[in-house]
Amino acid sequence: MEDKEQETSKQNGESDKTDIVYREIQCIFGWVDSLDKASLMRNLKKHNQNPSGSVECLKKRLKNYLKKNKLASANISCSDIKTLFPYYVVLDFEATCNEVNPADFPHEIIEFPAVLVNTEKLAIVDHFQAFVKPVINPQLSPFCKTLTGISQEQVDAASEFPEVLEQFERWLAKHKLGTKNKYAMVTDGPWDMGRFLYGQCILSNIPYPYFGKKWVNLRKCFSGFYKC
Repeated sequence: MEDKEQETSKQNGESDKTDIVYREIQCIFGWVDSLDKASLMRNLKKHNQNPSGSVECLKKRLKNYLKKNKLASANISCSDIKTLFPYYVVLDFEATCNEVNPADFPHEIIEFPAVLVNTEKLAIVDHFQAFVKPVINPQLSPFCKTLTGISQEQVDAASEFPEVLEQFERWLAKHKLGTKNKYAMVTDGPWDMGRFLYGQCILSNIPYPYFGKKWVNLRKCFSGFYKC
């Protein structure tokens, strides 16, 4: 039992190390994307890489070189990295809002929807959906109702956030996500986790959930792939 716990601890440590290195690689990629052609050519020459080609070609070549170099310096093999999770949980909160929100407006989650996707079968496995009763601003603004399509009656009949969060965590457990089945949370941008979930946990005075600490920013992946 002790050996198994030590092995699990070792794997978790290696996973954390890999996550840190890949975050650093993303920062490097952002820097490469900011370079003009002359700077790209200069950096490629510096590393004895071919400096000829289009700007996109040069960026790709420099990114590949710097990524391999970074992984090698961290003793991480590319073959050790699984880029595809067997499951994705796609999440998209709706929150209270006005047509014009002051900087300190307390956005409260009013809908907690998620879709479980099997990446190998490219199929939806299950859905989770629950409305949430707001506490600080219990009356939805006309703008909020129009934007989200959520009615006052739906949130009035709903449970408050802590209870809905427990329901969602039971749903994750039902599908053995995070235990038997490896998965990643997916959101459209940083706001669902970084603003809405984080802010809601503060408002509800509850700990930030483990599943919200790491996620796939689909907007960033899309813009990076399509260069937009």
